[in-house]
Amino acid sequence: VVLLGAFSNMANAKQRQAKLTALGVKFYSETVKAPTGEKLRVRAGPYATRQEAERVRDMLKGKGVQDGMVAEK
Repeated sequence: VVLLGAFSNMANAKQRQAKLTALGVKFYSETVKAPTGEKLRVRAGPYATRQEAERVRDMLKGKGVQDGMVAEK
């Protein structure tokens, strides 16, 4: 997967999701409890290989989404 942020501000999360939709990137979101309150995690994927996830991360960086990080699910 490509980690794309954990947002406490839901408007920021929705903005990120809209950008991913516009770029045709499959993603999912999950709500998590943090010491500072609930956050919405946004992740692209999952992808079959790390190379595929890295390719998507690099494409997103080229489109202005700078905070992507590849991790195993």
